[in-house]
Amino acid sequence: MEIKINLKSFIKVPAKLLFVALIAIACKKDEKLPVNVKKETSSLQKSTNEKLIKFLSISLDVSKDEIVFDEEKNEFVIRGQKFNKVEVESNYEGANVYKTTYGE
Repeated sequence: MEIKINLKSFIKVPAKLLFVALIAIACKKDEKLPVNVKKETSSLQKSTNEKLIKFLSISLDVSKDEIVFDEEKNEFVIRGQKFNKVEVESNYEGANVYKTTYGE
């Protein structure tokens, strides 16, 4: 019995050390990552919002100046009417006639 107990503790200690080391390495990578990701996400989100604003402008027959995107609530506001961004994206994905007429 003593050999099995020693063997278990012999395996557990290095496994725990390996786990702690992996967590430490992963945390170091995350410190640098958010800065670049935020910039890429921001530019990608901006181009997506511009595409959706164009879509809303054409499909609702309003000028682009009347469309405002509320980042906190993640919605578009047009003349006091609120449109959830997820729903607008869903409508855009299904708008095949719009895409063939005006492009992506």
